[in-house]
Amino acid sequence: MSVHSPQSNYNRLGRWYDLISAPEDRLVRRGCAMLAPAQGERLLEIGCGTGKVLADLASAAGQSGRIYGIDISDAMLGRARARVGRAGQRACAALTRADARRLPFDAGAFDAVFMSFALETLDSDGRQSVLAEIRRAIAHAGRIVVVSMGLRARPGRMTRCYGWAHRHFPDTIDCRCIDAASELETSGCTVRSRQEASLFGLPVDLVLAGV
Repeated sequence: MSVHSPQSNYNRLGRWYDLISAPEDRLVRRGCAMLAPAQGERLLEIGCGTGKVLADLASAAGQSGRIYGIDISDAMLGRARARVGRAGQRACAALTRADARRLPFDAGAFDAVFMSFALETLDSDGRQSVLAEIRRAIAHAGRIVVVSMGLRARPGRMTRCYGWAHRHFPDTIDCRCIDAASELETSGCTVRSRQEASLFGLPVDLVLAGV
């Protein structure tokens, strides 16, 4: 049974999150490369955490672009603001606390959306709510990249152990294995490419989709 809210969990983890999430960095960078952010684009990162990706997105979008990041954790956002400030990118980045199931943005506000290890923290209904909001907020012919824990036809031992841990300790092991490509297709997106990877023997999917 869950005792702590996701927001309070990530607030507690804020100080240590960069260290905890370091093994994910190479996969997140691959996902960011798949998104291929360009000069002048309006970009949104959902679950921006401590802002590791935001600086890269801001550099790609340039002074004519605009970067937005949302997260449910004030502690994470505080660190993200500090990181963006150190990079001299405060003027082109806007960060706010928000729930991705109710994005505080107008329809068609973004050219592209990036999510890494965030969609799979939600149940099935929550995932579809987030993807519906993304489709609303993204411009025609926009694109989205999702990096997430993946599903395989024959789960290995590590995946089975991870699933057991998620079921018994959902506050600590809050991600679950999902089929991100199928989730995107169900939401009405068109999958353009999918890459398979692994993290400590666990499957990871990197999916690029169009809207």
